[in-house]
Amino acid sequence: MTVEELLTRMSSHELSEWMAFYTLEPFDEFRRDWRAAIIACTVANAHRGKKTRPYKVKDFLYNKPAKRAKSIEEQVALAQEITSIYEELNKSKRSEDEVEWRQRR
Repeated sequence: MTVEELLTRMSSHELSEWMAFYTLEPFDEFRRDWRAAIIACTVANAHRGKKTRPYKVKDFLYNKPAKRAKSIEEQVALAQEITSIYEELNKSKRSEDEVEWRQRR
């Protein structure tokens, strides 16, 4: 849904209310993962052996591996790669515009 569609379906007051509610009760992916982990933990603890340690909710949460910070050289190389891609796109766009302009003449 685009912003324009959103604003035709919902008043700015209602949008503000939803934004305020989100600050109190976030409904993002982390919250969903947390709820699923609580359910999984409860089920696992209900079926675990008596000599098995109780599971914790954290045992069922996905932990993304920490990202290694890119070195300056890697950042520069990435910036150069992105720049070259945009330069190529810009060249092809200019060529298309020139062809179109010449065809109109």
